[in-house]
Amino acid sequence: MTTNYSLKLEFFSATLSIGNDFIRKNTRWKLLEGFSVTLLDGSEYCVSGGLITDLASTPPILWSVLPPFDDALKAYLVHDDMYRRRHLMDVLGRKAAQKYADDNMLFLAKQYNSSTFRKRMNNQIRYRSVRAFGHLYFKDNLNP
Repeated sequence: MTTNYSLKLEFFSATLSIGNDFIRKNTRWKLLEGFSVTLLDGSEYCVSGGLITDLASTPPILWSVLPPFDDALKAYLVHDDMYRRRHLMDVLGRKAAQKYADDNMLFLAKQYNSSTFRKRMNNQIRYRSVRAFGHLYFKDNLNP
């Protein structure tokens, strides 16, 4: 499947920190125009313009294998927004709301990024990563 959407992003900021024998580059992008998607359960979800994101939250050392952007970028932005807003946490509880966000990321990624075996594997790796480590960012408090 070919990606048939466009997103307007603006480079927002970059920082470089060196410590503990590693270098970390932290780049941020700003979504200039909002968009909406249909989620796994058929509901509509809107991401507002102004969202500040690091795109796909991929460590720089993995960018050659898992770039911070690809055809499924829209799925990653929805996921970022759901995590930041703690979408449905008050209704479902923290763990179920996190899984809801993760499952929808995979659902959307499959729609945009499934044309080759490599892309399908990329979707699964990203999904398993957020399932394994997402709890570090999807917390009960509203200060990430």
